[in-house]
Amino acid sequence: MPYQLGDRIRQARKQYGMSEAELAKRARISRQQLYMLETNQTPDPGVLKVLAIARVLGVSVDTLLAGTEVPPPPPQRPRSRKTTPVG
Repeated sequence: MPYQLGDRIRQARKQYGMSEAELAKRARISRQQLYMLETNQTPDPGVLKVLAIARVLGVSVDTLLAGTEVPPPPPQRPRSRKTTPVG
């Protein structure tokens, strides 16, 4: 069975080394709401809750929702300027 949103939140929280109470406090949601999320009992948690949790845990919303991390774009290289011959 694939991981669900709650499983990914719990995994990210544990990797961060944070308790349920601390995550709930920092994300400004109740401990009961977080418990319901982590146990996959909330069918539609709302984007603002997921966004707040992602910010606190330092992960992307994509990671929590889909289980995939979108790689950052490659750094832009400065364009080389053609020089005019000195003459």
